[in-house]
Amino acid sequence: MRTLCLAFPFLLVLGACGGDKEGDGVACGDATCAEGEFCLTEYVDGAEAQVCAGLPEGCESADQMCFGDPEECVEDWSAEVCPDAFGTGCIGIGSSVEVTCDYGSSTTSY
Repeated sequence: MRTLCLAFPFLLVLGACGGDKEGDGVACGDATCAEGEFCLTEYVDGAEAQVCAGLPEGCESADQMCFGDPEECVEDWSAEVCPDAFGTGCIGIGSSVEVTCDYGSSTTSY
């Protein structure tokens, strides 16, 4: 009974967050990305938007795209995924990867 009591909070959190179930896709804002896509966070003029983006050819996951062997996937993912971005990045958080493209501001100041 003690084991069940200790496991219950974990299961509750896992259920509330959706877990990482194969075939369910990746949650991305209000959408769910399809197979062959990943969740991309874009920053444009200070606004943040999450969109599903297609994985580059040869990549099986955002983790492989960002942190895997470039010869197996793509050497420069940012040039392919967000070529006009001011800055790009990948952050590994547990078993998930957050991919960002920052397009900066469209206003120019002198």
